[in-house]
Amino acid sequence: MDLLANLKAQFRQGSSLLKLIYINTALFLFFVILKIVGTLFNAEDIESTILGYLAAPASLDRLISRPWTVFTYMFLHLEFFHLLFNMLWL
Repeated sequence: MDLLANLKAQFRQGSSLLKLIYINTALFLFFVILKIVGTLFNAEDIESTILGYLAAPASLDRLISRPWTVFTYMFLHLEFFHLLFNMLWL
């Protein structure tokens, strides 16, 4: 079996913990690719724009206008070691 098919099978049959690890890793890779594309096309502010919509805000007014951030901040990892240690503590 190839790698992608193996990952899909593990995701379908795996535990909730394994699914969380896969989702977090996939989103981390997505943000890394987004940073690379932003750097290549000189649109480096795209990262801060997306972080503004996904990170948990300190302001209650902003939290009320962006309620999804209560969930999305949990899947937001900006550095490899941040992802690694969060996955180890799961």
